Amino acid sequence: MNDDNVIPFRRRPQLPSEAELEAYRQATRNWHPEVRRLKYPEHYELELKYADD
Repeated sequence: MNDDNVIPFRRRPQLPSEAELEAYRQATRNWHPEVRRLKYPEHYELELKYADD
């Protein structure tokens, strides 16, 4: 098979690990929520999702 004939698939988005979320929480704990949402939207959405539980 020739590489010129291969169409790569986009990688599936992976959820951040628990360690990565904890690092995010520690690093952004004094930030305004809107800044967190703009800078790290995937982490912010997960944080909101688990905060409601």
